[in-house]
Amino acid sequence: MSSTRLLVQSLLRYPVLLLLTVLLGFSGALFNGVSTLLILPILLELLEQSAEHTDSFPPILQKFIGIFDSLPDNARLPIMAVSVVGVIVLKSLSAYASALTAGTLNRKLAMALRREGLRLLLDVDLGYFAQTKIGDLINQLNVEVNRTTIAIRNLVRIIVVTITIAVFLILLVLISWQLTLISMVTLGSVTLVNQFIVRRSKALGRRLSQISKDYSSRVFEILSGIRLVKATANEEHEYHHLDSVIVARESAEFNSQLIFAGIGPFNEIINILALMLIATLGRLAFRNQLDMFSSSLLSYLIVLFKMLPFIGQLNSQRSTLANTSASVEIVTELLRRDDKPFMPRGAQPYRSLQTGIRFNQIRFSYPDHGQEVLQGIDLFLPKGQTLALVGSSGAGKSTLADLLPRFYDPTGGTIELDGVDLKAIDLQSYRSNLGIVSQETFLFNASVRDNLLYGRPDAT
Repeated sequence: MSSTRLLVQSLLRYPVLLLLTVLLGFSGALFNGVSTLLILPILLELLEQSAEHTDSFPPILQKFIGIFDSLPDNARLPIMAVSVVGVIVLKSLSAYASALTAGTLNRKLAMALRREGLRLLLDVDLGYFAQTKIGDLINQLNVEVNRTTIAIRNLVRIIVVTITIAVFLILLVLISWQLTLISMVTLGSVTLVNQFIVRRSKALGRRLSQISKDYSSRVFEILSGIRLVKATANEEHEYHHLDSVIVARESAEFNSQLIFAGIGPFNEIINILALMLIATLGRLAFRNQLDMFSSSLLSYLIVLFKMLPFIGQLNSQRSTLANTSASVEIVTELLRRDDKPFMPRGAQPYRSLQTGIRFNQIRFSYPDHGQEVLQGIDLFLPKGQTLALVGSSGAGKSTLADLLPRFYDPTGGTIELDGVDLKAIDLQSYRSNLGIVSQETFLFNASVRDNLLYGRPDAT
């Protein structure tokens, strides 16, 4: 599954919330555009311009200006002001509701990704954990999932901002398609410049993910082996090693912040220059139609000026999405099931042992190791009999014992309980009836009672 597919599938899990977020974003964009156009009649009223002076205006502006023509002179300006404020309030309410629904969507997606990752880690075979660092998995399930939800949130924002820009573009085209053509060429070149920032942000995001992975893995290893660290007096060595990773992580985060902090001022400067350039080019292009051009220029620049901050937001969110794209790829790999070992669960419920356990021509080799640890093991253990396996280290005693609770499945041969293949027995019901004393005792951070009752919470 590709990272893009993960983003799309994650969003489509909650279609109602997604649709509501987009619709509210569209409503906010529409109210934003209308409120901008309604400013023009107020300006004309303040300048005491009569309707006769607006004949050269584009049709859409004439309609907005004509809305208030039938009102009495003494009431026209207050009603105009109230109308604009009302539309702005509706725009703000739509933006607020859109932010709430987007936040709800983001929280639900974060929970869904964590649940899916946790379910996968609980279902996957033990062989997977032997090949993967636990610190990496903790980092992926916490840090990378968090950054992935940030990527999804920014994708939703990009959709909403794009809709807003599209509404403003429609208004600009209706005012003057010639000026809009000039604007697109000018602002398009600004977008190309921002592409460099996006690529740089993506590279920094990859570096940050790699450093976070190294840091989490090393911290987990040190804490897991803290007894050995202290026994060998290696505290200072481990501290300085981790400190260098912390410094590298801080440097990567600082560089990312430099990118993000610079996008706003950069876009503001570029947008102002673009605005001036558009006005100049428009005047040169329509110097033979200055009367018509002048009447449209003010309204066009007002709408364009309102649109430019959204272009800045779009560039900023594209940069953030690029910065978190590495995390999306990591989480995508984590949630893949086709490249991980999953044991057949079996369907036959486990009853109780009646006759005994038989190992038939058992062969076994660990994943990614060609050499067989067990070869041609034939063994029958009758019910009620105790079996002790004696041998040198590495002879396969623990491996043979691990096959019985199905921590691993043999690569050849079968294990039978009362003549039934162990793979056919329901794994959960079978393991819940086993009693295992491991070579390495593990205690959960809970009471002694909770640890004793972990396998059988209903025991008395």
